[in-house]
Amino acid sequence: MAGFDHQVLTDVGWDALADAQSAKKLTFVHMSAGDGTVASDVEMQGLTNLKNRIIDFPITSFSDDGKGQVTLIGTLSSKNVTTGFSFRECGVFATIDTGPELLYCISNAYAQADWIPSKTDAAVVIQSVQIICKIDRVPNMVVNIVAGGDVTAQNIGVATIGPGPFRDKIGQILNLKRFRSPLGTLQLADSGNTIDIDIKTLAVNLDLYVSKVYTNVAPNFSTPQKALDYLMQYTIPSNITATVHFLGEAFPISTSDYGIFCSHPQSSQIKIVGAAPKTVAVSAVTNVNTNSFNVTVASTTGLYVNQCVLLKGGALDSRWRGGHTILAIAGNVVTLKKQFQGGIDYTTGQTGAFQLQWCESILNCAIYGFILKYGIGSIENVTVIGTGQQNAAIFQQNNYPITIKNVIFTNFSTGHNGTSQLFTDIDVCMFDCSVGIALSAGKLLMQNGDCYLNGNIFAGVWLLGGALGYIGVPDVTKPLFIAHIIGNQIGVRVDVNSSAFFNNVYIYINSYGIQSLDNSEASLGRLGTTYPIWNYLNGTDVYAQNAGVVFGSKAGGLISTYSPPLRTVGNDQAYISVS
Repeated sequence: MAGFDHQVLTDVGWDALADAQSAKKLTFVHMSAGDGTVASDVEMQGLTNLKNRIIDFPITSFSDDGKGQVTLIGTLSSKNVTTGFSFRECGVFATIDTGPELLYCISNAYAQADWIPSKTDAAVVIQSVQIICKIDRVPNMVVNIVAGGDVTAQNIGVATIGPGPFRDKIGQILNLKRFRSPLGTLQLADSGNTIDIDIKTLAVNLDLYVSKVYTNVAPNFSTPQKALDYLMQYTIPSNITATVHFLGEAFPISTSDYGIFCSHPQSSQIKIVGAAPKTVAVSAVTNVNTNSFNVTVASTTGLYVNQCVLLKGGALDSRWRGGHTILAIAGNVVTLKKQFQGGIDYTTGQTGAFQLQWCESILNCAIYGFILKYGIGSIENVTVIGTGQQNAAIFQQNNYPITIKNVIFTNFSTGHNGTSQLFTDIDVCMFDCSVGIALSAGKLLMQNGDCYLNGNIFAGVWLLGGALGYIGVPDVTKPLFIAHIIGNQIGVRVDVNSSAFFNNVYIYINSYGIQSLDNSEASLGRLGTTYPIWNYLNGTDVYAQNAGVVFGSKAGGLISTYSPPLRTVGNDQAYISVS
């Protein structure tokens, strides 16, 4: 659009302004368009007419700012133009009292001129021209307004600035675009004379529910992913929680590489909660053979063959505790598959009161269970089952907090893998995973409940790449049961510049209890004497290598074997000092 934002008051215009200030009537009559050229604004001051005046056009509206300026708006239509021209100069004509018309002010667009076609051209051009005129505080000012038969609209500024609401004009109809939010993250509302646009924000806690019978109308969704996708439209403040409830069903994700993907930027305010875990009392545990054992339960309601369950409770040194798969059910006797490694048949240690626990909300995954871009508030009461070749039941892409409660992860390469701040709470069970918890450059806090890591596991907990772990509980009467791994495997590995602090922890049946490798540090807190710190079937309780360090106090706990020996530099400059 031609630029007429700089007006020059002509010499005759100054004279007219002086007359108007002496109580004579100043009347703005019309505007005029031309294609004349000038050397500079100085030349325009002495003009009494446009350099090449082509067409006059009406003033269709005006506004007086009350501070000595009036804004005139005129409408120029190509339907009234005989020969097309470059709209380069624009003038405002006025009269004093009943005198002749005079050129009050003028502006030139110079190189920014617009082409106005003739009336025979198929395209009709209508330009709305806005001119700001100096009037000071004249007592008697009139503007001749002509109702515009030709009306158009335009988006202010060039298109590269951004989108505008005007689309086109068809006949006498102006077509304006509607506002919408394709991602659903903006809230649009008519409010009197305004259109209100705000970021969608949850104002109260929100509960969503997932069942395969639902038809994806909020708050009910057919899959966990659809419920999480629904939350993407909202910003979730730090005092608000959104909870996705699984209603005790199995959700297959057999064709997806990603499983359930959560990328909400405020995902720390989101909880994924399955149906409450079911528990049944176990009255007897008996060995069958090297592959299975039987448990007698009060009721088999809710149990089925190939189900993943957690056997908890029992004596502290019981080798039966942890995750198992149901092989058969006969009456109230449930046959469980033994999860062991290295050919060890655990036929003892079955004393104490046991319970069988399971989660009804299940994810059957192809490669991943959960992929979390920004962590998650919590994952609770869920069983995640893989096919044995996947990366992780939980894969965390960035260092954000994750809390897991009452979960069972099985048949993955890793139960948890990523750089995150991982918190375990209540009971966490990972079995038949190569690594239970792998944490790189993040933080691990294990303080509540037990962590059952059994079956075909290479390492129960593996901290590496500068990770920091606090493992244990302050209550010496109930130590944290951190690992139950059968065979030539590792309870906790602290690796590659990482650090871990152990306080009142019970690690049972491993070839290596704790390993501190590659400039890492394992610190043992001072514990009570009610329970031993470590108790293994065989192997090395505490091992250090390649400048790894282990130090602290066992305080009556049982540590039988050290490598290298206590307070002796060995294994490539490793050192252990435990009293």
